[in-house]
Amino acid sequence: SLLGMTCDNTFKTIAERNKVDVHGKTIEFANNYGNLYYQLGITGSIYAIGLISDSKKLRNTARLTVESFIVSGLITTVLKSIIGRARPYAKEGNQSYHWFQTNDAYLSFPSGHSTIAFAASTVFANQLDTWWGDILFYGLASGTAYARMHKDAHWFSDILLGGGIGYLSAKAILQAHNEHQKDSQSNRFIPILTPTS
Repeated sequence: SLLGMTCDNTFKTIAERNKVDVHGKTIEFANNYGNLYYQLGITGSIYAIGLISDSKKLRNTARLTVESFIVSGLITTVLKSIIGRARPYAKEGNQSYHWFQTNDAYLSFPSGHSTIAFAASTVFANQLDTWWGDILFYGLASGTAYARMHKDAHWFSDILLGGGIGYLSAKAILQAHNEHQKDSQSNRFIPILTPTS
């Protein structure tokens, strides 16, 4: 992310240059994909479908996604509040910090939308487990990251760290879930037949 800071102004210029060509419903959809409430709606729907269809996999997908939101969201929220980096629209540059903030104009680093988008996409892609699923979901998450720059809400380094937190948190949750499943299977009671005298 420190390396990303050296590219902040370059990517800001690119996003501003493309504002005329990229706008409207596409950007709004990409932005909403990283909105926590929007994602909770998607996750709730997945869980409901899992209940109706009696699909354990769908219910697990919803649970894993919510767990990823909790872990990654907590990390991002704490960092945002402590670091207090000025958002691009504050016009203070990418090196302006106001420690321990609650003012939204100074909650730029890292990007919460990117955190949520990549956390969700990592779980969804893992559960679907297809090459086209990876392209679809990581493409959506990348779209969210771009939308945040497009809206002048974040620097490139903000979305880089936010996406990384979301991705790594979801991966950790998925790994813990897989290990728990393996332990459950290995600890299952298996009757052993022994010859009687």
